[in-house]
Amino acid sequence: MVIDKAALPTTKNGTISLALTSTEIVSGYSNNMSIMKEKLSEAMTSKKYSVVNYALTTGEYKEFVKLDEKVITFGDTDTSNLYVFEAKYNINTPKQKFVQTSKVCGDMVYLMTFGLGLSTGATTKYEDLIKTFTCTK
Repeated sequence: MVIDKAALPTTKNGTISLALTSTEIVSGYSNNMSIMKEKLSEAMTSKKYSVVNYALTTGEYKEFVKLDEKVITFGDTDTSNLYVFEAKYNINTPKQKFVQTSKVCGDMVYLMTFGLGLSTGATTKYEDLIKTFTCTK
């Protein structure tokens, strides 16, 4: 289900390009996907942006635990690092599993994040979906 733009929070950096949430609720939580867009202040690769963003993420989230890190290849042969981790947005939110990477398209970067329930097992289907993201002209 697409989230209404008026219901989205204001972000510290960039804008939310897409926000989806599952209609299925398990243990009070529904899986979600978001794509944030931001103009780059300097030229950077998708992989470098993902590394920098990950370093910043580890300090922003609470109870952060890294589960996996791998290099992925998008359909256009661009590569990026993909991170799987568990964390809380803040002390009031439940701990979640996250799958996150970035894709640079010209002077814009897209940060793709899946927020999943902790009971979610393999994240392969989410990783495969992320790999289909490509830049359009």
